[in-house]
Amino acid sequence: MDRLIALVALRWRMDLRALFGARERMLGLALLVPTLVLGSLLAAAVIFMGVHALERAHPEWVLPLLSAAATVVGVFWAFSPLLAGLAFSETHDLSRLLHFPAPFPTLLASSLLANLAEPLVLAKLPLLLALAAALVSGPLEFLLAAAGVGLGFVFTLAATQMVGLVFLALARNRRTQDRLLFLSLGLGFLLSLLPVFFMAGGGTAARGVLRFVVERDVFAFSPFAWGARAAVHAGRGELGAFVVLATAAVAAVLGVVGLSSALAGRIYRGEVDLGGPPAGASALEARMLFGGPLGALLEKDLRLTWRDPRLKAVLFTGFFGPLLLLFFLRGAGQAPRPGLFLLLASATGLGVYGANAL
Repeated sequence: MDRLIALVALRWRMDLRALFGARERMLGLALLVPTLVLGSLLAAAVIFMGVHALERAHPEWVLPLLSAAATVVGVFWAFSPLLAGLAFSETHDLSRLLHFPAPFPTLLASSLLANLAEPLVLAKLPLLLALAAALVSGPLEFLLAAAGVGLGFVFTLAATQMVGLVFLALARNRRTQDRLLFLSLGLGFLLSLLPVFFMAGGGTAARGVLRFVVERDVFAFSPFAWGARAAVHAGRGELGAFVVLATAAVAAVLGVVGLSSALAGRIYRGEVDLGGPPAGASALEARMLFGGPLGALLEKDLRLTWRDPRLKAVLFTGFFGPLLLLFFLRGAGQAPRPGLFLLLASATGLGVYGANAL
């Protein structure tokens, strides 16, 4: 326990030193904090009113919808760095702490606890309290519901840490990292079109998905949802179901931390082999398709663009974006008119191809 406290304190001290050591970071934090506070309070008010109204109007919908929301938020949070293309993983690299006489579970627990002081994590606390308050009517039920929601939140952080460790292992193979990053950027582009898909046809698809989730309760066995479901049962006074689900949530957190510990041990000991060329294999000769200095310069730019997953994703999205826009407009029943083609030409001109042409 002393080692764990010391590691958490060391992590917070390093973060504070990095923050106060640069004026631009202080300015960024000063601009970020008011925005986070205001956005968090507004989101907490929306969650409280929405869940409270749902509990009063359709109490049978609360469990399946909260389970679905908790699962979707947890999965997207775990994969958000990859889907956004900002980073392959945001999990902290533990290689700087390996020289400390502490086992891997202690190192991972210290990283998990230190994450609780991050501004983006602290901004979620009003949302959790608002959700717990919307489900209960008394102080004792509120404490139990807050504990259930907190367990679900901790599991989300632990699962995010485990997924980040998997990505750190994959990042040791540059080609695998580039391929997965490119595929994830494409997946993120397709996911950004989901609202258009759900709203097409007057919202028929959205109503069908909502009906399926409510009737089947498909996320009842999701570990991301156990904490939220325990909070719902606590608000309804069902202590037996609360204890069962809270125990399952605690076991899930411990299981994920243990799995992360085993995975981290294998990664940092070099036991994870992701494949690659043999140690004695000779390097392949580079084949140039274009001759001359100008051809070599052009081919160099094309190869660099194609090998960078972000630039490659920009090229594909710039090509498929106008086509998907045309597809959805035609699906909405609009006949091709000159204004539609002008809109597509404007979208293409303002995109990556128009910028490169200029």
